Amino acid sequence: MIEDLLRDALDDSGGIVPDRLVDDAVRDGYRLRQRRRRVAAIPIVVLLGAAVAVTVALRSDFESPAPTGHPIPQSVATPTVTTSTVSPPTTARPLELSSRLWPIGNVRAVVSDGRAIDVIVAPGGGRGSNVIRVDPSTGKTLARSEQFDSAFGLVRAGSWLWISDWPTKPGGGHVGGLVQLDPATLKVHRRVALAEQWTPALTGNDTVLWAATNTHLYRLDADRGTIVRSVPIEGQDPAPLADVALDPGGRWLWVAQPNVGLDPQNPQKPYSPLVLTRRDPLTGAVEMQRRDLPSVAGGTILPVTDGIWVAASGGHFVFVTRLDARTLATDATWNHSNESVGPNGATVNIAGNRLWILNRVPSTTIACGDVNTGAVLATRRLANVPDGSAITVADNHLVIATTAGLAIADVPSPCRIT
Repeated sequence: MIEDLLRDALDDSGGIVPDRLVDDAVRDGYRLRQRRRRVAAIPIVVLLGAAVAVTVALRSDFESPAPTGHPIPQSVATPTVTTSTVSPPTTARPLELSSRLWPIGNVRAVVSDGRAIDVIVAPGGGRGSNVIRVDPSTGKTLARSEQFDSAFGLVRAGSWLWISDWPTKPGGGHVGGLVQLDPATLKVHRRVALAEQWTPALTGNDTVLWAATNTHLYRLDADRGTIVRSVPIEGQDPAPLADVALDPGGRWLWVAQPNVGLDPQNPQKPYSPLVLTRRDPLTGAVEMQRRDLPSVAGGTILPVTDGIWVAASGGHFVFVTRLDARTLATDATWNHSNESVGPNGATVNIAGNRLWILNRVPSTTIACGDVNTGAVLATRRLANVPDGSAITVADNHLVIATTAGLAIADVPSPCRIT
């Protein structure tokens, strides 16, 4: 009876009570029955008041930082300093975040200028893709590009929108190239061919555009589209480069390469560190590197002020760690509620000056964290969002690229920048 009353009281208040708390209440009720002859009966209101108190405690515990996940092994050459906070685990379930879906097709990339959203979308899910400019409030298409063979990368650089394409060569096979688009009309302004097998990874700012492949870095004038510099890079992996990114202040160029320095006797070795290099943003020259970050299948690099977040697969889980931009020492790790950061396939992004992680196991959840400490600010369960390949924020709308279209939701209040 006490167990039922406790559950009913908590259900009425919207709380979620772990079984261990119900068990404790039942044991306490048993002790009360044993002392019934010596102690006056305790009104049931007291028990209900305790139930409400438990509910309030659980709710206040929901938004607290969770314990640190799997840390990346420290660098041999660089000491590790961990500053992220740790708090007791919580059993509270994340609240549900309602979302609406703009079913425009398989969205491969998404960027925002703070007002509208630009996406690369494959309408049929296969080859052939367009760039579409979308109003995040209504889902209305504001502009559409011509169809490209197989566009992937998307970045704003200079006064233009740039994409990386992978067109078919006349004799067969593919070649990597760049396309410069007018950001308002999405009309093609210029095409730049690269003598590369794969589509390049892109990063840019107001003045410079970098395109990176598994063999070279190309610096382009972001407005003129001319190749200013070509820099060969170390590497033995025939697949595309893992990632490339510019520091928000334009101080450094960051490059992440998988499978650098594999054992020449065993080129199919399943484990290889993710090699991270910090480079001069104009020349591409290496200034510092770290070679011990675990990675099985590439990685994602997300620069922030005076630091860089690295997300990489260690096999079963994704590691998300912040490095000091000057020393490359580990100075924070992501703290995720209830579970580790997530299995392979978790999506990690910086958007709206927050660190975001979308996890699909055991259910689809989105969590935001502080970009400096990794402390979790909020976790929400996402309804009707089966997957996600990119995340951005536009006008306090959380925008998630999925294989079914754009999922739009309001940014949870703890995640907003005020």
